[in-house]
Amino acid sequence: MRSLSQRAGPLAILDFLLMIGCYVLATYLWRGNGAAVYLIYDNGLSADVLTAGGVLILLYFQGLYAAQRRQVGLDLALRLTTALGMAFLLEAGVFYLQRDLALPVTLMLFGSALAFVALLLSRFVYYGLLSGSFGPERILLVGATPVNRAIAARILARPEFGYAVAGFLDDAIEPGTVLEGARVLGPASALSEIRRTVAYHRIVADFSGATAPLSMVDHCGIPGFLEKPDALYEMLFARVCGIHPADVLFGVEFAPARPKIVLQTIYANLLVLAALAVLSPLMLLIAALIRILHGGPVLEAQLTTGWRLTPFTRFRFRCHEIVETPAGARRQATSLGVWLQRLRLDHLPQLLNVLRGEMALVGPPPLRADFANALIETLPHYRLAYSVKPGLVSWSLLNNAADVMTALEYDLYYVKSISPSLDFSIFLQAFTHPRFQSQAEMAAGDPAPGV
Repeated sequence: MRSLSQRAGPLAILDFLLMIGCYVLATYLWRGNGAAVYLIYDNGLSADVLTAGGVLILLYFQGLYAAQRRQVGLDLALRLTTALGMAFLLEAGVFYLQRDLALPVTLMLFGSALAFVALLLSRFVYYGLLSGSFGPERILLVGATPVNRAIAARILARPEFGYAVAGFLDDAIEPGTVLEGARVLGPASALSEIRRTVAYHRIVADFSGATAPLSMVDHCGIPGFLEKPDALYEMLFARVCGIHPADVLFGVEFAPARPKIVLQTIYANLLVLAALAVLSPLMLLIAALIRILHGGPVLEAQLTTGWRLTPFTRFRFRCHEIVETPAGARRQATSLGVWLQRLRLDHLPQLLNVLRGEMALVGPPPLRADFANALIETLPHYRLAYSVKPGLVSWSLLNNAADVMTALEYDLYYVKSISPSLDFSIFLQAFTHPRFQSQAEMAAGDPAPGV
């Protein structure tokens, strides 16, 4: 179940009305004087409403009504494009079942183009009102735990998300103490009294495994009244809020539905085929240069752990050679290999791994099999990352995760949120983000020479 903003309802209603208006306007632009007849007597208005409702549902599944969707940019544009693109497939199904309720292709194109612009503009206005006239969404944090303090610090540092901390409640800290820009208002047990005097929209409670005070349960134990911090933390940081032993046994949310994996495979293969058609001359040139300048095999092979812990052989252009020294044989980068790695061209053969169904465009980093096995033995949670295929680009590497646990939290966020729009957003960021590091430097290790 996706976590929604408290203000998602008005935004959804606004979007629904805007989309109906866009499809009706497109009808008048398309049909001219005959638009009224089409709308009233030919089920045109019903088709517009049905289409707008379908797009609204798709927008929901793209996460556009989650609390963190408060920025207008590339990510929003990609999600809107994905939802409107999927709406065309939905229209095809409606046409097959009930032709009278399906919009003509031309009308669908015009209406969707108008809806795309209208939805972008509406968010400029809506988010402006939230941060201006209506003010930010105020969060009351129960428990000054590390997680809640991290949430407060993030909200303080990123006001563009449209949140503010109404205050902390904690039994162990003196009231009036300032934490991460917000004051401690009193003990957690006083929640029932404090909520009558403090303006807030949501209450997020975290007790770090401790039992909630019974007095608070007596006064506020209404189902849904309190929220765990996990969903808000994920929205603010784009990573999961810690990993628990039960996740390994019951981590259903870390097992994407098979249709999502199939869909990812389909569009990844189509894009890779297009990329190979464009890049094959470059790849042939690189292969020829390796043979001419350094001799030996063109590719290096590495046994890598893949989807559901299935090993596969991952390829890249050979960038190393064995050099005999007085101290013994050692591997060193070739002169051409240095440039291939610097330009990230050494990974082009991994497009073949994607085409073979062993990798995806985006996913957890592909780890050498022995390294992955050692990680899983030491950290059983790591096997959760293999619920999806490893990727050419990884969300954890894009965020320069400082340690294995942090990297896993980023990768598991991707596993939970996998979608075409998220894939395209991450893949595009990988080529524009100044801190993005090569997969080889972070995870791949030295491949075994040889193909």
